[in-house]
Amino acid sequence: MEENTLKKVSLLVAVLGLLGLWLIASEVDLGVVESIEGVPEGDEVLVKGFVSRVSDVEKVMFLEVENQKVEETTIVLFKDSEIFLEEGDYVEVTGTVEDYNGKKEVIANKVVKK
Repeated sequence: MEENTLKKVSLLVAVLGLLGLWLIASEVDLGVVESIEGVPEGDEVLVKGFVSRVSDVEKVMFLEVENQKVEETTIVLFKDSEIFLEEGDYVEVTGTVEDYNGKKEVIANKVVKK
């Protein structure tokens, strides 16, 4: 094949691949989790609620988030920049469920203050 034909084919395949990934990603809906106790370790979840406690230690922030039920979820956020959260803030946290000392917590990938 000629070089121009190869470039066109590779560009077309790349664009189609990106389009396919975008379509697949738009179909993924995490859904809000009210309790992480039944969620398997390693699953990604979305937690919404009010911050009831904040502990900020150097590059790690620990949040206690009250869900819509009267249940709290521990969120661990490894910071790469300054984040200003305080008690009473409403947040949406996307993260991965992990088990730490027999208790489930969420390692945050994304925190959005509403």
